[in-house]
Amino acid sequence: MQREEAVLEIKTYPNPVNAGSLLVIERSIGSYAGSINFSLISLNGNRVSSGNYDRFPQQIMVDTNGLLPGVYLLKITSEQGKSVSKRIIIR
Repeated sequence: MQREEAVLEIKTYPNPVNAGSLLVIERSIGSYAGSINFSLISLNGNRVSSGNYDRFPQQIMVDTNGLLPGVYLLKITSEQGKSVSKRIIIR
């Protein structure tokens, strides 16, 4: 019998976030907790923030200081290659 993999689920808040404030990425309870990497990417394709974690913590704080207002893509990828993306608005 195959072991079922946990699903990669996140919440982000606040969204929209004011530039210079912290964006919180929260792992949903029971969600995948293994190795992940995250990237915050501007619409022109520039990676403006990123991080790697051996274990996906309950919360990750992302500093938006210095980011221009606009729409960004948050992408989190597990070590198995599964990913989840969210649109983040910085105002």
